[in-house]
Amino acid sequence: MREHPLTAGRAMPLLLLVSFIWAFSFGLIKGRLAGLDSAFIAAARLGFALLVFLPFLRLRGLTTRTALALNAIGAVQFGLMYLAYNESFRHLRAHEVALFTITTPILVTLFADALERSLRPRALLAALLAVIATVPVALKSTDVRLTLAGIALVQLSNAAFATGQVLYKHLCARQPGLRAREVFGLLYGGAFVVPLAAFLSRAS
Repeated sequence: MREHPLTAGRAMPLLLLVSFIWAFSFGLIKGRLAGLDSAFIAAARLGFALLVFLPFLRLRGLTTRTALALNAIGAVQFGLMYLAYNESFRHLRAHEVALFTITTPILVTLFADALERSLRPRALLAALLAVIATVPVALKSTDVRLTLAGIALVQLSNAAFATGQVLYKHLCARQPGLRAREVFGLLYGGAFVVPLAAFLSRAS
């Protein structure tokens, strides 16, 4: 049985709550976790998320190919995304990181268009304007190279999340029997490996 999607009335309060919590994460990472390795922070964050979803994991009926696809999508959407996102705080201030995440929905649209072999000119124009808007911020920085490196990391993070989101949507469309809560453990399993491997490679 497929899960019923949330209605707009039920989804909006949840969206507002998540957005409110997310807004505090920028200052927390920059101010309270500044001395910790960015890969360790990402691994810990994803490790706790994995523990939350493991009790709901159901592998019955899943093919090996589907399970590995979910692992790979999670590795990109969450693993690479959080690794690049946390690393960007070494180069940017918290509000700058928040500002440069604005391209994420645009990238989702562009990647979805690429997968469907179509193009929405408005989305492309919005992406170009968003990139151009970062130039004044970079030029005002005392170290342009660091700022540009930070912007590149945030955009890598945005692109990783957008790619994973689009691929997950298409996978679910091809396999309508998938239930999110029963397979998200596989996504976070793949995600956890990415920053863990990065942290271990730095520690060795």
